[in-house]
Amino acid sequence: MNKILFVIMLGLTFCHSNRQESLSSNSMILTDSLSVHFDVSYKTITKSKRFRPEVMHLSDSLEIMYLSKGYNAEYEGGGWGFMIAIPKDTTVSKICNTKRFSEKQWKLRNEFVQEIKNKMVEKALSDEVESYFDVFFYYTRQEYLYVNGGAVTDDGREVPDYSFRDNTPIEEYQLGNGQWELTNYISDRGTRADHSFGREKASRILKERFGQMAEEMERKK
Repeated sequence: MNKILFVIMLGLTFCHSNRQESLSSNSMILTDSLSVHFDVSYKTITKSKRFRPEVMHLSDSLEIMYLSKGYNAEYEGGGWGFMIAIPKDTTVSKICNTKRFSEKQWKLRNEFVQEIKNKMVEKALSDEVESYFDVFFYYTRQEYLYVNGGAVTDDGREVPDYSFRDNTPIEEYQLGNGQWELTNYISDRGTRADHSFGREKASRILKERFGQMAEEMERKK
């Protein structure tokens, strides 16, 4: 009887020990994931100076512009990502109604939009970028990418086409004091691309930041 009790106790201890090791192992994986930081500098990402203007509609007639930029380093083993620069106020970006331009005024409209974009890009490339924008970056590590077909150049060189694996992590970073700070680790992205997370974030912040201002402007029209 004592031998049987001893075997049972030993088995329970062994199971408990394995469970603890398993929990410790899972915690280690999570800790390791959160401790890995994207270390490519903001200056490096923006050295091409090319930004894409994005438009967020605050109401039926009013909108505000922010900036986005892709980051593609999969060919060097550096993964890829999507960056957004959200204006903190209306210093460089403006709440405006571009629908007021008629079809004959599209040239004037484009000049107006380009002027706003140029001011935003100028500040986004300056050392004071954090004074004017909240900058977020959504990053997919190289290990979660795979070659999905490709093309062959005229000189016979193969150029692979990369895609991200479904149900893999995506990391959100925010620029703070010139450094990327990990602000969110999403362990399962489903099938959503990096830019989907970025644009959703921009939409939420811009609505909270400028939505009431846009409503007041609509009432005063």
